[in-house]
Amino acid sequence: MDARETAIGYLPYAKDINIENCDIDAATLDKLLEVDKERWAAEAEEITTYYAENFGDKMPKEIMANLETLKKNCAK
Repeated sequence: MDARETAIGYLPYAKDINIENCDIDAATLDKLLEVDKERWAAEAEEITTYYAENFGDKMPKEIMANLETLKKNCAK
């Protein structure tokens, strides 16, 4: 099984997911695996605000580094 690299990490290819006997069709699965970088960038900003308001400088550096990577990956 392969995976494709996206702005949010590695995702499987739809063709590699067995949807037999599932209540989902291939077109819906493709849509679920789609990565909208603009929406993820907006989400990353909301997460940043949440972290700042709720944890301030108590947030682990590693988590903040991952968030910064997400923002960079989703930048236009």
